[in-house]
Amino acid sequence: MTVIQPFNGFSITRDLHFLPTMNPDGFAVSHEGMCVGEYGRKNGKHGDVEDLNRNFPDIFHINRIPRQPETKAVMKWLDDIPFILSAGLHGGAVVANYPFDTVKEQTSHPINPPSITPDDDVFKHLATVYAQNHLTMHKGIVCDDGKKFTNGITNGAAWYMFSGGMQDYNYAHGCMELTLEISCCKFPRANKLPGLWQENKIALLYYVMEAHRGLTGQILDSITESPVVKADIQIIGRNMTFHPSKNGEFWRLLLPGEYKIQVKSPGYYTAEQKFSVKNYSGEQLPSLTRLKILLLNSTVPTTPKPEIVTIPPNTEKNRRIEDDVPKSTETTTLSEFDLLFKLQHSLDSSFSENNKGFRKDIFSCFLSMLTIEVFLLVIL
Repeated sequence: MTVIQPFNGFSITRDLHFLPTMNPDGFAVSHEGMCVGEYGRKNGKHGDVEDLNRNFPDIFHINRIPRQPETKAVMKWLDDIPFILSAGLHGGAVVANYPFDTVKEQTSHPINPPSITPDDDVFKHLATVYAQNHLTMHKGIVCDDGKKFTNGITNGAAWYMFSGGMQDYNYAHGCMELTLEISCCKFPRANKLPGLWQENKIALLYYVMEAHRGLTGQILDSITESPVVKADIQIIGRNMTFHPSKNGEFWRLLLPGEYKIQVKSPGYYTAEQKFSVKNYSGEQLPSLTRLKILLLNSTVPTTPKPEIVTIPPNTEKNRRIEDDVPKSTETTTLSEFDLLFKLQHSLDSSFSENNKGFRKDIFSCFLSMLTIEVFLLVIL
């Protein structure tokens, strides 16, 4: 669904995708007003097969749980549409939970340490934006389990660790996702829904706005300007690879600062480009930095470096070699050879400098505005 509406004086366009429930089987067997317990989490006719939020491929471990039809359908959906930002709505607590839920190695610490992503600063910012604009979440609401979350946010593994979660899977595939726990009761009664909407409405709007913070662009062939769709993209210093869409487009949420992007694609030279993300405050609407990256085909020949010739001493062996070389009618003296070599070296150096300028100009183009895909996901 495309939404166009004013927001603090600005005109906003967004593509929003809603999935009312990922687990219709679990919803069917659940009971309104049931606030605790695991009943309704699993799929299957009787709600007793698999917990779908443990069913995705894990970034650190092999997930041997059989992939369920619902999971496969969502994975295909995520492959078809290059989402940039998403949220899964859950019940059972009041907190904004950010990746990772999984851990590379389990520890025996009595308190779970956080499992930090390369984009931990961005995730903390997103979680804080949501919690601070929620009517009560930022207060650190304590539910029946007695857990208090400072400022209403938590790293997933620091809360409790598990593998195969959807928010970790989404992040590994280029989309930033939070798990938003919005009710102490897992299945609140219908008369509680208007109040839950009022608590979350402004937070959801501000969260959607974060899709405009960071970087966007397009990767093109430098000769044909056709989209390059098979590429590994990284923000240098953030060890997380993401990929372009079928149109060569890419997005990445980033906080204000100076960055460098690296693009690698089969058949092309690796490209790197510096860029800035501006700082916006107050009533200003965040605006994406836009890049147009042109990749140079690796089959294009480069200028060969001049061969350095060393004249050996005038030894007896060298005199014998010279005697074997047929004499030409035109001879070049050693001083003339040096002059020609210096001239060739000067021309090659000049050509190389011109090439540098050309490569720099290639990467100075900017991309016009791209539509940002955002989706909100409800998981029971």
